[in-house]
Amino acid sequence: MEEEKDKTIIKKTTIENSELNNPYAKNKNSTTVVEKSKTEQNYSGSLKSRKIIYYIFGIFEALLICRFIFKLLGANSLNVFVKIIYVITNVLIWPFSNIFRSTVTTGIETASFFEPGTLITMVIYILIAWGITELIKILKTSNKNK
Repeated sequence: MEEEKDKTIIKKTTIENSELNNPYAKNKNSTTVVEKSKTEQNYSGSLKSRKIIYYIFGIFEALLICRFIFKLLGANSLNVFVKIIYVITNVLIWPFSNIFRSTVTTGIETASFFEPGTLITMVIYILIAWGITELIKILKTSNKNK
């Protein structure tokens, strides 16, 4: 059985002035009316919710990337921006923080941390975002078939 792809059905009607074909007419107006079918409206709602989910999880990923780079390069944890990133990402990384030990390398001025927990957190959140969007897609297509 072949999978049905999302179909976009748009009814497009163009209303033209009677003088539109006249090259000397002052008003050359045409009005286009576009009506979306229920299938199109459901699909756009599903697409909108999936984009919102990817946006939220994209923000999480950006914060986690900043944390990973700051820790790896030994950023000053007393800096306000770095401190804010660490506080926000501590909440995100908490469930995965002790899976592996962090590696610490101390230099002359700074200490560098390699946190595998941050990388694991990033992968897990990508998979969660993908799973939620696929679930939304499945639910929208099952509602459409009813």
